[in-house]
Amino acid sequence: MNNFIEKLGTYQIMTNLLPGVFFGTSLKLLLGITLPIENIGEEIIVYYFMGFVINRISSLIVKPILKKCKFCLRNAGGLCYNSFCRQNAAYRGIVQW
Repeated sequence: MNNFIEKLGTYQIMTNLLPGVFFGTSLKLLLGITLPIENIGEEIIVYYFMGFVINRISSLIVKPILKKCKFCLRNAGGLCYNSFCRQNAAYRGIVQW
């Protein structure tokens, strides 16, 4: 089990494990639904999987809905870093051209 936790990177912990823990805890506290989990190892794996499913649902369903509502105006990679620095006066002093 320690080997599994050591292989998880910070990105996987933040995007999959934490949302799964929050969702599992909210199921237990708000709705009274408990999962049949024997030990902490199983709990980590179940929470990781729940977070993974939540992440996939968000990217496949919620993101297109937000794009249609014009909530997401630009893609994250839509603006080049160099053009961003040229357009913003605050960064002109930091970046030497």
